[in-house]
Amino acid sequence: MKIVIKRFLDSEMSIEAIPLKMDASIESLTKLLNDYLKVFIFS
Repeated sequence: MKIVIKRFLDSEMSIEAIPLKMDASIESLTKLLNDYLKVFIFS
């Protein structure tokens, strides 16, 4: 799932468009992005 989000962000898709494309809630996306950023920052 995190790889999919990274691809969407790399393609400059807006944060609002990502959950629509993934058929997910904005809350789910927010949690995944926060987890992704924690891993990215601390690795």
